[in-house]
Amino acid sequence: MSRILLVADNQTGARQLAEALKADGFHVETAPGADHLDHLLPNGFDAVLCDLTHSVDCVSLCQRIKDDPTSSHLPVVLRVEQSQVAEVRRGLKAGASRVLLRGQDPAEVSRRLRR
Repeated sequence: MSRILLVADNQTGARQLAEALKADGFHVETAPGADHLDHLLPNGFDAVLCDLTHSVDCVSLCQRIKDDPTSSHLPVVLRVEQSQVAEVRRGLKAGASRVLLRGQDPAEVSRRLRR
């Protein structure tokens, strides 16, 4: 079972996505935004799924994770709005493993996390 840290600022959406991922066999822990992650990252997660409203926050979070030697090994998956596609390049440059568009079926998100 993969352990996923879901960082999201929309708690309703995060709850729905977390439940769908849990139903698909993932262990999911949610964090309400990127401000208090320092104590969570070293806790044995297999990946970080960033679903923050402002894609620039996801890119900053990705950079922060990749710059920290204790978490730089973690794959980071960013979820962005289709209108934020310009952020895809910045996210990948910051070290994101992949970028997903919001609105994708949770089964597709699960499939992408398993890769």
